[in-house]
Amino acid sequence: MANVETLTRQVFSWNVVENSSIDVDIPRVGDIESIQIELSGSTTLTVAGTLVRAEAPFQLIPRVSFVADGKDVLDDGPGSFFGLGTYKRAFWKSVTAPAAATVSTQPVRAVMFLDRENVNGWRPKDTTFQAWLTKLLQIKIYTGAAADLYTGTPTGTFTGTVKVIVHSFEEQAKPDGTTDKGEPKQVIRRTFQTYNFSAANSAQKFNLPVGNRVRIVAVHATDNVNARSIGEPSDTLVNNIKFTLDVTDVRHNLSWKATRDSNAADMGQPLTAMPTGFAFVDSSLRGKASDYYDLTHASTAELELDLAAPTTLGRIEIVTEEFIF
Repeated sequence: MANVETLTRQVFSWNVVENSSIDVDIPRVGDIESIQIELSGSTTLTVAGTLVRAEAPFQLIPRVSFVADGKDVLDDGPGSFFGLGTYKRAFWKSVTAPAAATVSTQPVRAVMFLDRENVNGWRPKDTTFQAWLTKLLQIKIYTGAAADLYTGTPTGTFTGTVKVIVHSFEEQAKPDGTTDKGEPKQVIRRTFQTYNFSAANSAQKFNLPVGNRVRIVAVHATDNVNARSIGEPSDTLVNNIKFTLDVTDVRHNLSWKATRDSNAADMGQPLTAMPTGFAFVDSSLRGKASDYYDLTHASTAELELDLAAPTTLGRIEIVTEEFIF
């Protein structure tokens, strides 16, 4: 069996440009455990807003994609999912939001993890991503605007330098003179879809990807969505979550509250640790990579949500995590 050591290093730093995007090249040397994205700096309001958004400053990174060889999507989702919806990290978060929506200069900071391994599993090494097998490996980071951190009609800018720093956590194996072929590697893939709605619907269905093994389906619900940015997280928009294979094979059918209670208990956390607006359909309460919803031979996979009427406009974000062997 080889000895394994972790390499931790900064691979990129960028001065943020509002309402923009940038491609970041990731080293293709070892096996990647995780990619950490850190946003830090200050914003200045010249016209006050009404309130600081509940998920500020993740509004500044509305989307992150991790792509191999220019075509294979490994991660795709909102910054709030990678920073607040860190389910397998027991809802750990590191965030500094503005203190108020007043005319002032205030610091902001947010940390996001794009985990390439099954971090709460029994054999996480089996799911690290073999970057050395790729010819191109990139993260695409999309940015919002300073005013997106607030409700109302504020006017503001980034002050000085707001940086995005990317850190890579990689493994390198050192042979110890023995041979260990190990188990087949598994690749984690996360895909993203959104849905806006303005009225109640007791059976809103979403088609999920089939052909692989699904570990987690994450649901993020927000209300009071406006044209400028996403709205406020809500635990009252979704009444029930149902996950079904091939029309009749029901794998999950619980209320929103019961699902969140189960999520907190499975992670050994109080319900207060659960981020508002998030719930997770989890195939493996023990975190094992060998436990999953097997969709390799399924014809359909559907997530059915019982949606309540939003205050104005509601939004559902769904991130599906699969194991690919």
